[in-house]
Amino acid sequence: MEPRRYVVLGLWVLTVDAWFQGPIVGRWAGPGAAIPLAVALLALIGWEIARRPRPAEAVAADDRRFLLAVAVVALLATLVRLPALAAPASLISSDSAVAGIIAQELAAGQRPAPIYAPGFPYEGTLKPHLTALLSWLLPGGIPATYAWTSHSFHLLWTVAVMVLARHAAGLPAAVAAGLFMALSPRFLVAFSLNNVGQYPEVNALGALALMALGTRGAA
Repeated sequence: MEPRRYVVLGLWVLTVDAWFQGPIVGRWAGPGAAIPLAVALLALIGWEIARRPRPAEAVAADDRRFLLAVAVVALLATLVRLPALAAPASLISSDSAVAGIIAQELAAGQRPAPIYAPGFPYEGTLKPHLTALLSWLLPGGIPATYAWTSHSFHLLWTVAVMVLARHAAGLPAAVAAGLFMALSPRFLVAFSLNNVGQYPEVNALGALALMALGTRGAA
């Protein structure tokens, strides 16, 4: 592991510790310290991405076709789910309401931020945090933002599946996998939006981890 990756990991740990007022820096610096730490973390990640070598022109052309396929699939997946996204109140249940209340409290400035949902010690608060953040940028209030956050995780999952399929069997396989994710069975469509449990983010983060491992060293 290269030394700069330890720096990235260290900045991430310190950022999270500060935000949740943990024992390293959070208890004496407060959640405000997470902001400069997060800026430094993002700057370092951006620098790492920018310094990577550019691909050959032939590879870049293939990448453009793949990116076009990803964009079409993402648009199709959004159009299929648009009726539910336009009526976010229809997606609220007793389980999803808990995370929505957390997002509302975070957006209102309540601190310290919870690591786990009250009464659900197995359920983290990643999506409520992102929902609160996006609620400052998007109209519609917490219910609408929460639905779009969940849908965004489904899109991330779809992209990761397409990358893995492309790596395994080429662009046609990636398109087929993406179409299945976009026009998925009813159960999957429902659970990509209804915010019951942590299904969208677990699937997205798990697939992204598999993508990072499965395509390591790929040209």
